Amino acid sequence: MCTQLWTGEDEASYRVTGFYSHPQTAKRNETWDLLKALKARSFLPCLCLGNFNEIINIDEKRGGKDRPTRQIEFRNMINDCELKEILVYGPMILIFSGS
Repeated sequence: MCTQLWTGEDEASYRVTGFYSHPQTAKRNETWDLLKALKARSFLPCLCLGNFNEIINIDEKRGGKDRPTRQIEFRNMINDCELKEILVYGPMILIFSGS
């Protein structure tokens, strides 16, 4: 979901994008391409919220197989879309499913 919001002050506006990346690792590049296409459609600043189903840094990895190639593709998308991470302070909430 992508929408445009106005602040009401001097017609300033920005986009908010709700995002959930494909749960299948092999198809995530399709969702990265979607974000790149959304960025190309507008010059407005954008707040992108959601679950990317990926990590920026290998230090965030907990279990499972290594995915260094996917990690590089994710970082490239972040750079291409000029996204910046918003750091969260307070308790970290991690949800693990499966065994």
